[in-house]
Amino acid sequence: MVKAASSGNDEVNNHVDLEEPPKQAPKDFLQIIDFDKDTIMKVLNRAIEVKALIKSGDKSFQPFKGKTMVMIFAKPSMRTRVSFETGFFLLGGHAIYLGPDDIQMGKRGLFDKAAKNQEFDAAAKEITKALTTVGISHIIDTTAISIGRRYGRTDEIGVPFVVAMDSTNVTIRERDDKEQIQYFYGYNDIIMARVFAHQDILDLAKYASVPVINGLTDYNHPCQIMADALTMLEQIGRIENTKVFYVGDGNNIVHSWLLLADVLPFHFVCACPKGFEPDAHTVEMARGAGISKIEITNRPREAVKGADIVYTDVWASMGQKEEVDYRKQKFQGFTVDETLMEIAGP
Repeated sequence: MVKAASSGNDEVNNHVDLEEPPKQAPKDFLQIIDFDKDTIMKVLNRAIEVKALIKSGDKSFQPFKGKTMVMIFAKPSMRTRVSFETGFFLLGGHAIYLGPDDIQMGKRGLFDKAAKNQEFDAAAKEITKALTTVGISHIIDTTAISIGRRYGRTDEIGVPFVVAMDSTNVTIRERDDKEQIQYFYGYNDIIMARVFAHQDILDLAKYASVPVINGLTDYNHPCQIMADALTMLEQIGRIENTKVFYVGDGNNIVHSWLLLADVLPFHFVCACPKGFEPDAHTVEMARGAGISKIEITNRPREAVKGADIVYTDVWASMGQKEEVDYRKQKFQGFTVDETLMEIAGP
C-alpha cells in the first residue's frame, strides 16, 4: 500500500507502508490451530449449507467430480470410513479404502505411555543414547508441540530407526515411508489418513503434493471436533460463550477441544482422574491464547454445573485394550449418568 501524507509545510511525504503478502492457506487439515477463527466459522457455516442442500435432494453440488481420495486406515474405524466415503461420494468423488493389511506406515512397536509408568520418558532417552553407539544420531525435538518429542531422527524421511514420543505413546519403529507417500499422491487427489503416531500424518503432509486430511492420530482428532462444533451450531446456535464439559480420559479428543479453544472463545472443562490429564503443553498453549477459559479438574460433579454440552469418550482406546480392567477401576465416578446430568442443569 502506498500512502501520501501532507506535512505541515505542505511538502509531500512519500511514505511507503509495505503490507506483508497474504499467507498461503494450508493445503492440509492436520489440526484446528492451523486456521484462524474466520476460516473455521466459514467452514462450519458452509457445512450447514451443503448439508441442507444434500438433504433437499439437490445433487448439483459436485466439487469432487472426477476426483479420487485414498483413505489410509492404519487404525480401523467403521464410523470414520462410512462418513468419509459417503461424504466424498455425495460430493461427486470416489474414495479408495486401504486397511491395515494394505499399508504399513513403517514397521513399529507401540508402547503405551500410561500414567502408571512415568519412567518411559527417561527410558526413551536411554534407548536413543544407546543407538548413538552404532552411528544413529540422538536428538530431542521439543519444537513441534503437537507431536511431543522425537528421538533419534532428522527431519528427513529415510532414517532407518526412530523413537517417537507423544503424550500417549512411545513408538519404536523401522521406517522409510517416502516412496509410499509419493505413490499415494501420484494416483490420487486427496489423502485422508487415520493413524497411530502423529508423526505419520506429518510425514504424509510434508511429502505429499496433494491435500492431506487428519482422520485421527493418537494426539488429535480434528474432524471429530469440527463435526461436534457443527452440532453445537445446529442445536444451540453458537459456539462462543458456551461451556463444554468433558469427562473421561485426557486423550486426543480433549487435545482437539483445547486446540479449538485456541481459536474460538468458549469455556472448556476436562474432568479426568489424576494421572490421566491431557498433554500439559497443549493445555498451556490453549490458556496462553487468552481467549477461552480452560479448566482441568479431578472433580467432575463440581465442574459440570452450568454446562451447555456434556461430552465423553471411551476409557480405553484402540491399542489400550489390555488396560481395560485397570482403567475401569481408575475411571469410577467419571461417567455420564443421570446424577451428573441433573447437576449440569437444564
